[in-house]
Amino acid sequence: MNKTSLKETYAQHKIGKLQMNIYESSNDIPYHWHDEYEFLYVTSGECECIINGKSIIVQKGQAILISGGELHTLNQNTSGQFFAVVFHPYIIFGTEFNNFFSKKISYNRIFEETSSSGKQITQLLNLIHSYFYNQFYGFELTLKALIIEIFGIIYEHRLYSFKEKKDINDFDKFADIIEYIHDNFAEKMSLDDVANYAHFSKSYLIRLLKKNTGKTFSTYLNCYRIYRAIDMLENTDKNILEISEECGFGNVAYFIKIFKQNTGITPHKYRKN
Repeated sequence: MNKTSLKETYAQHKIGKLQMNIYESSNDIPYHWHDEYEFLYVTSGECECIINGKSIIVQKGQAILISGGELHTLNQNTSGQFFAVVFHPYIIFGTEFNNFFSKKISYNRIFEETSSSGKQITQLLNLIHSYFYNQFYGFELTLKALIIEIFGIIYEHRLYSFKEKKDINDFDKFADIIEYIHDNFAEKMSLDDVANYAHFSKSYLIRLLKKNTGKTFSTYLNCYRIYRAIDMLENTDKNILEISEECGFGNVAYFIKIFKQNTGITPHKYRKN
């Protein structure tokens, strides 16, 4: 995947000197990719994870593995909550990580308690989550050991396969569209603009977006704008009006309305919290 503007660069997947982090959310996450690998564990409800255009429903107690470089998005539907363990294989194997994390290897997607190996993996993910928030001296060593144990289970039980080369041109076209939306989210944008850019009919574009995001064009665009607004609320001193304008909203009242629809609270209360 060479879509540079879709690469998640503003999130720092690092704590201290350890190249990993844990995130918790109940909000939708727009399309993005990163070099790091990611275990996503659903703690309540269910979430829809779309990876390279394929939709997978992940239910409470299940974990899904997303490999580095895979374009993905997350729809939490109505009640889904999750935490994500994001890490770079380098933290485990150093310069030898390419020998174990080859792009030719395709790992099983879903891990759940219905199998003994899946149960071990989900229990280890919960241990990682626990130790991450109870940071005793040297906790980084424990986290690395737990991740090594997870992949030891994966390799031991052959929870992987070797990929066959496939034509992904159709998905690359979709990725171009998402890249265009992300690059121009701050500008006034319509479905006609995107259709003209992609040289698609509006009806085809509507079906393509629905298939690969589960959302309409306007819903996905607003979701991404709110995603970027949250980043500004957390990491800048810009006021609500400035953020509203920089995220492409016509007026601040509409921005507040859409923000509350997506997060359940107003931008002011989000920043205060």
